Amino acid sequence: EAERDSGNLVVFADVVSPYNLTSASVKNMLSLNMISRGERWHNHPLWPALLRAAGYELTMWDNQRDYKAGSALTFSLNSLLYSPELANRLYTATNDSTFVYDGNLIDNFAESNALHKGKLRCHIFHLMGQHTAYERRYPVQWRSFTAADVPLNAPYLELRRRETIAHYDNATLYNDYVLSNILNLYRDNNAIVVMLSDHGEEVYDYRDFMERDHNPDKTPLMLRYENEVPFAIWFSPRAIVNTPELLQRVRAISSRPLMIDNIGPLMLTLAGVTSRYNCDESRNPLSDSYRPGLRLLYDSSVDYDLMTAE
Repeated sequence: EAERDSGNLVVFADVVSPYNLTSASVKNMLSLNMISRGERWHNHPLWPALLRAAGYELTMWDNQRDYKAGSALTFSLNSLLYSPELANRLYTATNDSTFVYDGNLIDNFAESNALHKGKLRCHIFHLMGQHTAYERRYPVQWRSFTAADVPLNAPYLELRRRETIAHYDNATLYNDYVLSNILNLYRDNNAIVVMLSDHGEEVYDYRDFMERDHNPDKTPLMLRYENEVPFAIWFSPRAIVNTPELLQRVRAISSRPLMIDNIGPLMLTLAGVTSRYNCDESRNPLSDSYRPGLRLLYDSSVDYDLMTAE
């Protein structure tokens, strides 16, 4: 709120993820495909690869890299992000260690040689955020909420569930602190920071259920809580001065319905990189000619806007 009120942060109003799974969401997020046009992520290049080809130094600091190592989902994503052939061509640096808390990952990055290396730089942070086991997502000094702060407004909200909600609130508070530390890394630079989640998470919001539901029968409320995601773009003070038209354009589109499978053209435009993937104005969310198409979720089996309009 402080960054937004100062004019640096543009918060988007209606953004969804095509999946409630990290692996599937991130693959589509990093690829230059559009699900609404029937395109598969594996048939299109990754937009970070285009930034690298355009002369950007590109780093990946990933606190989920070792999460549930050996599981099918972790293997599925890591075999893309860290395949030797791709990683050697794509990244100029990656983290060597993961950490219990995301703040330590950011400290590790700040202490590395990657922060100021190169004239053009793209730094990607993949945080643990508020993924499950919420009590393990924040240091004890960030324990501000307890079960007593959670209203008892549903019969299933007995003590244990209210404690879980309080842990989630604390993890969210800590995540806000971590994001502010990331912004502070770039406050004196000519920088644009894009912040988003790969999926949502239920925490007894409207029913006796937590985490993510993989039942094929989707409901409107489930889609709202598990597929709606926060999305915001921050401009440093120097970036506001240097690219005022770009800031105004971002503000102008902040109420548009978007899906994170199509952030590639937006990222290329913010980075000042021109390619055939953002020259087609109908694909670019920053263009007046943008045609978003249907927001199709779960392998195009669910029309988000049709479902949630009920």
